[in-house]
Amino acid sequence: MDINEEIKSAMPELMERIKRNTLASIEKQAVAAATQVAVKAATDWALENLVPEIKAQLEAGKSDMVVAAKKTSQQIGDALADALTAQVVKTLSSSHTVSSIAQNLFRGY
Repeated sequence: MDINEEIKSAMPELMERIKRNTLASIEKQAVAAATQVAVKAATDWALENLVPEIKAQLEAGKSDMVVAAKKTSQQIGDALADALTAQVVKTLSSSHTVSSIAQNLFRGY
């Protein structure tokens, strides 16, 4: 067989492969386009329906959340004050202990 005959005999298989690849590419593009449309539709629906409801629920509970935030901040402040007081007492106690030991060590000198 010469080269022309080889090309002619390979042509049907080549055309079939091109057709399969083209169809696969079109399918991928169609899926991507459909996905974009679906995501946009879902986003638009959520913005239109869910966001107002979420805002309304937050507004309805706003005063309770403010009260809870004030209470929590007071508790945090109280806990910090207690912790700082305990640390100062411990530091002063340790300082007094060190001072007593030093006085006892150097008493005779």
